[in-house]
Amino acid sequence: MSKIRLTNLGIVLTERCNLNCIHCMRGCSLAHDMDIKTMQNIFKQVDFVNNLTICGGEPMIDEELFTSLIDTIISSQFLLGSLSFITNGTCYNDAIASQLLRLDEYINHLFKDNYRSCNVALSFDEYHIEQIKEHPLSEQYFHNMAKLLSSPYYCGLVDINEIYDSGNAKKLDIPKMAIEAYSQYYYEKKGKLDHGPLLSILSDGTISECDGEFTYLREHFNYGNINTDALENIIKKRAVKCYTKVGFNYHVNTSQKNFHKI
Repeated sequence: MSKIRLTNLGIVLTERCNLNCIHCMRGCSLAHDMDIKTMQNIFKQVDFVNNLTICGGEPMIDEELFTSLIDTIISSQFLLGSLSFITNGTCYNDAIASQLLRLDEYINHLFKDNYRSCNVALSFDEYHIEQIKEHPLSEQYFHNMAKLLSSPYYCGLVDINEIYDSGNAKKLDIPKMAIEAYSQYYYEKKGKLDHGPLLSILSDGTISECDGEFTYLREHFNYGNINTDALENIIKKRAVKCYTKVGFNYHVNTSQKNFHKI
């Protein structure tokens, strides 16, 4: 079995969310959390991830679940280049910050000569503001967001430049982007398999390759399950094989997400 190295991996920690924004491509909040077995199976099959993104739902909505993920990453001795969390910021608190510190120390231990850290990106726009203002816990939510903005883990705002025709956004009478799968590529040499640009694993272990409403992804972009299928076999079946690393890099570099400071 080859050692799998992914360019970008998105993990949906939970499909629960404390907001219900009208532009959300994910749709309604669902009571689906990733269990420890699924977390472990991800890190057993993947040797290295250049950019790991943890999202939801709202990935910080449950402190115990969040801690379980951090515990699993550290105990697995998983190798990664960078790690980002995408959050609406409303659930950020001291308990979450303490777990980020543990993770930050682990990443820095991996790269003793090259400082790395975990990053938290804030998903925030006019639709989020509207939802938070109307929420009964708005005062606490804005307090939590202010705490995140002043934390050492905050890396900037998620650059939202389009709204996808998925989930809640289907009801919006505005121009929207269609949900499309990324073209997949892999390069294999000497027992190592590099894949790009992106794979995502939903809370139940479903393997997919694009964003959108969770139920829609399971029905239309479901390529297997990390708990029952070999990821290597799925990649070789779904992706185009590249015979030079140069060609592979050309394709995977198009997938980078944009963040900006405020």
